[in-house]
Amino acid sequence: MKQFFLLVLCPLFLVSACVNPNDIPNNTTENTSETESVKKKPMKVPEVMDFAEFEERIKTDDDTLYIYNFWATWCMPCVKEMPYFEQVHDEYASQKVKLIFVSLDFIDMLSTKLVPFINKRNLNEDVWLLNERNPNSWIDKVSDAWTGSIPATLLSHPPSNYKAFYERSFEYKDLKEVVERALEVVKE
Repeated sequence: MKQFFLLVLCPLFLVSACVNPNDIPNNTTENTSETESVKKKPMKVPEVMDFAEFEERIKTDDDTLYIYNFWATWCMPCVKEMPYFEQVHDEYASQKVKLIFVSLDFIDMLSTKLVPFINKRNLNEDVWLLNERNPNSWIDKVSDAWTGSIPATLLSHPPSNYKAFYERSFEYKDLKEVVERALEVVKE
């Protein structure tokens, strides 16, 4: 055992004796810009709410068209259409249009799936996690036409009582047309 110990330590000692301390990078001087660029930005975490809280939050009286997109990390059509929602939201940034992604992922997936997904995709829009285990208790309250499939989207402008519900996935062009129509209706 002593021989094994010496065989391992001797080469390590010889290597360390041959290393010039000036060859070791100094992180406090030269590599400062690299270190700063690698700094991580804070993790974005969705707001978690039950359906009663969700109902209260959507009863707003401001003059904004709200787009609530119901989705989940495991729903491929949902994930595919997200960039279209982000693009349309960005295009209407100067108008009173607000996009909110409403996640239907399970609460126990919050830290393992949802938060990493939000941060990897760099979602800047609000994300709410609807923490409800029994969808049959609230789906009809969102829309009588909703069978429960996702993706699904609710456009709402509470001051004018405007509501439009879509149980489908969107391509960019179709989504833009839907938002344009909604803005025309709420301006009247």
